[in-house]
Amino acid sequence: MRAVMKKMLSVLLLLACFSPLFSLDDPIFQIHDVPAGPNYTVKDFYVYPYLDTKYLCIAKLEFSGASWRDFVKLNISLFKNGVMVGSDYNYIDFVTYGSSGMWPGSETFLDVSITKAEFDSVFFNVSYSSYNDRAKFNRNALKVLSTSIEPAYGTTYKISGLMQNLTGTGIKFPKVFICFYKSGKMIYFDYDYVDAPDNTLEPLQVSSFDTYVDMPASYDSIAYVPNYSVQSTGDIIISNLADLSRFTAAPKEFSLSQNYPNPFNASTTFSFFIDQPQAVRLEIFDITGKSVMIPFSEAVSIGEKSITINAGDWPSGTYFAVLRGESQVVVRKMMMVR
Repeated sequence: MRAVMKKMLSVLLLLACFSPLFSLDDPIFQIHDVPAGPNYTVKDFYVYPYLDTKYLCIAKLEFSGASWRDFVKLNISLFKNGVMVGSDYNYIDFVTYGSSGMWPGSETFLDVSITKAEFDSVFFNVSYSSYNDRAKFNRNALKVLSTSIEPAYGTTYKISGLMQNLTGTGIKFPKVFICFYKSGKMIYFDYDYVDAPDNTLEPLQVSSFDTYVDMPASYDSIAYVPNYSVQSTGDIIISNLADLSRFTAAPKEFSLSQNYPNPFNASTTFSFFIDQPQAVRLEIFDITGKSVMIPFSEAVSIGEKSITINAGDWPSGTYFAVLRGESQVVVRKMMMVR
């Protein structure tokens, strides 16, 4: 239900020519690699002016402990001249893991709304409970097979993809976190539930997701992190299943997707699929036919690849990306805007 309402709301906002309430590229505060208690680290933290009276805080939390943790809660406190001026929290379990807790070596993503106040520093602390008799999350249960990004309106894009259940168990409430990174730091995330009958992705089944995201103007990579409700699904055991390739709905032909973003300013990303082992070359040409970059040239195996190029010193204009295989050529037109 949340996914349906989210999509309907996104479409309505687009039709109404909605303008973002804040810019993802202009945080008023950011901090990285800050301890939040034993075995917990806030890897990335951003504060944005969201509403007239609220800040939106985006965070990525990592757990390096050796035992399972349930009901994990991140508390965020704002300080001014040593005096606390605001505080709020969110339970990680219910945001990311569906009340399954955090397993050793895991990471989570969360957002918190805090009442606006002038501040100059932030303090983090984590609370949790230790229960070891519950169903545990299986990070190998789901796989994102393929994704696409399409412009919708302004800075809003439609992100779609396919996910597969790799297990012999029906997985409840499968979803995917879409995380944007720049220079190795997460700057924003969103998520969407996979479309599945009765909210269950059956064994080996492939299903789709799509959501509208107001994306950062500048980023260099995207991570798609599968997730599901452990509480509803229960324990998962991955056994020796039949060959999964016949269920895979990923591209089957030699192809080059349109670069994203396009038009672009400094960097842009290409995805291409190779249908057989061969030598492959990706080359960029300007409007005169002059080669300006060879970002990829090597022998590769079957599968999907992606590469990000930095074109910050290129003049504005039209360029062509040419993907050459041993017997196939694909061309994409793109626009550089300074």
